[in-house]
Amino acid sequence: MTEKQYIGLIHWPRLWAGMPPCSLSGTDTPEKFDPASLRGVVWTGTIGSVKIPLKVYREGTFLFDLEGWKKGILSPLKFDSQAQSSLEIGDIGNLDEQRCELLNTYLYCLYSKLTSVQKRGVKKMLLIPNNLIIESDGLINVKSDEFTFHLANSCYEGTYSSNFPKSFDFRVNMHPGNYVSIETLNATAELFSQILDSDKSDELIRLCSLQLRAYVDIEQHQYRYSLSQAFMVTEFIIGELYSEQIPNGKPRDSIFLKIKKLIRSSQSLPICQLCITDIETAGENCLSGNLTQTNVENGDYCLNRTRQIRNNWIHGHNTIELNEAIEAIRVSEKLIKDRYGIDIFSNVSQSARVW
Repeated sequence: MTEKQYIGLIHWPRLWAGMPPCSLSGTDTPEKFDPASLRGVVWTGTIGSVKIPLKVYREGTFLFDLEGWKKGILSPLKFDSQAQSSLEIGDIGNLDEQRCELLNTYLYCLYSKLTSVQKRGVKKMLLIPNNLIIESDGLINVKSDEFTFHLANSCYEGTYSSNFPKSFDFRVNMHPGNYVSIETLNATAELFSQILDSDKSDELIRLCSLQLRAYVDIEQHQYRYSLSQAFMVTEFIIGELYSEQIPNGKPRDSIFLKIKKLIRSSQSLPICQLCITDIETAGENCLSGNLTQTNVENGDYCLNRTRQIRNNWIHGHNTIELNEAIEAIRVSEKLIKDRYGIDIFSNVSQSARVW
């Protein structure tokens, strides 16, 4: 009987699952740390009505069996020459892209629940095809990324230096407090199942993957790209609402026209009172509002202001500020919640280090 094949990721920056394997204070010193504990499975379960099996290792490895998922056929990754020959390179690339979208959606759910359950944030990762790992017959295979290869082998004791205490090892001392609890893993599975079981799951997976890209960009201080990713989500949802609720609307109508008509049709949108009252004349008055991170996080954000800021960047090469990028993310998350009933959000974890 062929053993199940899993596909997944190793989280980087390091994120312990369950609890960190040791503490850096008190009697539980890194010198007492047992590397074998890294290979322990701390969570197993199934996701959604299709019951996708998932197992999570203490070292932050997340492995999914996607054979039950409609887009998760694994044949091109089974190193089977006959299966490989039946698929074009472009087909394999498309499958990998779809897998990454699915797993990035899981990561987005994980970061959301870290925020709501543990009240903490971590630096986020965005999975790309080169970082995918495959576990088959108990062995982990890496597609092509050298760094991922080293991470995949880092749980083995032979990779630790015997000449130095384990407190010198980056796997132990790098952010030892970054862990995801079992309670958070349970909540993540529940939220991810809600997305997969939605009748619009294809849309949600695509949008959540874009949202995660917006978070990763903002944490890397790429505010322009973050805002543009979040606004792609906003523009898609506005387009869907427009086609459903405006009888004579045309798909090629501008986003501004779509917003105006939706407001006039009494569609509830994340938009400021100034723009609701008279969106035609709000213009610079809306832009000059007191846009602080505190205000944005308290719900004082505006879809039309985000649209204007995005246009000023695209057409006038204006710079994008941190608060403006955060506003764009909060707007798109509010639209996701209102349209799909999915309450998903996270905090922004930024480094203040300047080189």
